Amino acid sequence: MRVFPSVCCLLILAAAQAADNDDRTVILKPLPVIVPVIPSATIPPHPAHPPTRPTIPPTIPTTTQAPVVTCGSMNGLTCRRLPFTGCYCPVTTLMAWRDAYDYCRFNGKSLVSIESAFKAEELKLHLRSLIPAGSIYDVIGFWTSGTLIHRTSSFLWASIPQFFTYIDWMAGQPSGMIANTNNCVRSFSAFNFQWGDLDCGQSLPFFCHSP
Repeated sequence: MRVFPSVCCLLILAAAQAADNDDRTVILKPLPVIVPVIPSATIPPHPAHPPTRPTIPPTIPTTTQAPVVTCGSMNGLTCRRLPFTGCYCPVTTLMAWRDAYDYCRFNGKSLVSIESAFKAEELKLHLRSLIPAGSIYDVIGFWTSGTLIHRTSSFLWASIPQFFTYIDWMAGQPSGMIANTNNCVRSFSAFNFQWGDLDCGQSLPFFCHSP
């Protein structure tokens, strides 16, 4: 006669197997999330304004022909506007430096300054065609607004005003700083518009300039 386990025994056996399975179950706990802390000293500050590109000056044209652009007249002579540095009016009446300076101001302009290499290059390229060969500009030069400030022994562009940061002196110039006799600056068109110093009381032609 076969003996079958009772229902009770079957339940007890099932419960024991379940308990045994629970003991072998591995419960994985989530690891804590670690957020790195960056020291404030290593964080660059937010710029107040976006960075800007550096200003690149325009390229001087390579042509030596002056542009056919007029900008009025002065003393019966036509003024010409150069591509980048403004309007230039030749004045062939010979005047002392102070008189030339005042004449330009009286006419709403300024005695020409050559304060940068960029401006000097444009004058060399274009003013040559405005000055007839062998004219008074070639023979004795023309006034600029450059003048010597005695207390600093430095030259200043009086029309701006600005001390010289760019120079284009001829060989042996300036020649009068020691004796304080030559206190004003002229430019020689016949010598590629280089400069020399001269007694301010001498009479020269000049250019009046406006932007």
